[in-house]
Amino acid sequence: DPQEKWLVASGAMEIMYKLLSNHDIVQNDFVEQTCEIAQGRVITLPCQPGHSIMHHLLNDSALLRKLLFIVDECCQLLSDVDSSTDKVAHAGLLALKLLE
Repeated sequence: DPQEKWLVASGAMEIMYKLLSNHDIVQNDFVEQTCEIAQGRVITLPCQPGHSIMHHLLNDSALLRKLLFIVDECCQLLSDVDSSTDKVAHAGLLALKLLE
């Protein structure tokens, strides 16, 4: 169902937008942090979700390419008066907000 595709895309982009807009950039985001666990093993701690999203948007990544594809597809669908829906417009707007 095409409507469901845009509903799922909008939901995912809303989550990413919220994580990205609530992220405050701090110096520690750019330093690899490690933690020692049992038996002397050291693991790398994951960075904040907002920082990870920002990193993917600032580099040539699958996420960036997907968002640009969504914007392009929304523009094409919205230019066709018969197929324009609120769900497509909402998904396009969220993709643009993420790229802003």
